[in-house]
Amino acid sequence: MYHDLNFYVDLNWEHYVNQQQNFLSDLYKMIRLAYSHQSNVYYSREQLSDFIHHCTDLDENFTASIGNQLSVVLENASAVSNHNYVLFSVQFAEEGSHLIYAPYAALQFVQENDKVCLLSLNGAPGNVQRLKVSAGNFEKLDCQIINNSTAVIQWFADIGEPRVFHFSNKHGENGVGHWPSAAPLLCSREQAQNLLNEAIADFAVKKRFFKYDEDFNTYIEFFYEGDNTQKQWHGFHITVDEWPRRVPNSVRIFFNR
Repeated sequence: MYHDLNFYVDLNWEHYVNQQQNFLSDLYKMIRLAYSHQSNVYYSREQLSDFIHHCTDLDENFTASIGNQLSVVLENASAVSNHNYVLFSVQFAEEGSHLIYAPYAALQFVQENDKVCLLSLNGAPGNVQRLKVSAGNFEKLDCQIINNSTAVIQWFADIGEPRVFHFSNKHGENGVGHWPSAAPLLCSREQAQNLLNEAIADFAVKKRFFKYDEDFNTYIEFFYEGDNTQKQWHGFHITVDEWPRRVPNSVRIFFNR
C-alpha cells in the first residue's frame, strides 16, 4: 500500500564526520521504516563511493568497516546514478519569495515521481524544489526533507492512503462494552484515531498497524477492514504476554519495548 512512496538517501560524508556516534543508527532507523512499509528506497552510487572513500577508518570503535555498515543500511535499496541538476529551495517572505541553492546531492538523481521524500541528516527538515529548464521545458519536483523517524511516520500518514479509525462493537471503548472473548479497546475512539496516525507496520509480516500506547503501557493493534473506499481500521489493545506472538520484531525494536 506504500509502493508508490519513494525515499532517497542523502549520504553526506561531511555531516557524518561531525555526527559519527549517531549518524548511521539514526539513518538506519528512518530507512528501516521505509523498508517495513515496503516503500522504495534509493541511493546514489557516486555518493556512496565518495562517502566510503572519505570515512573509512575514521572511528576505531566500529566493529565492522564503514562500508559493511552501509551495506546493512542500504541492503534493500536500489542504486542509481546522478544527473546534472541545479537544486533550489523556495524561501517565502512577506515582501516576496526567493530561491536559494539547496546542497542536497541526493536530489540530483530523484526520478519524476509524485510522492518523494529525502532522508537527510544534513540540516533542518522542510520542502525543496528541484528545477530544470531545457529545450524550452520547465520541470519542478517537490520533495520533503526528513531528518528523523518521527517525521517519516508523519509523512506516511500525510502522503499515504488515509487511515480512518472505525469503532467496533466487538472491542468496545474505554475498556468496556467489548465481547467477553474479544480484546478491549482501552482508550476512546478519538484517542485511537490519534494512535493510528502515529502507528507503524511491517507489511512483510502482516497487514496491521501497531503503536505503543504510553497511557496503558502496551501495544494497540489496528486491523485493516479491507480494500474499500473508506480505508477503515479498527483497533484493540493486547496484553504483554501477547507481544511476542502478535507484534513484529521490527516494530518492537523501533519502540524499544
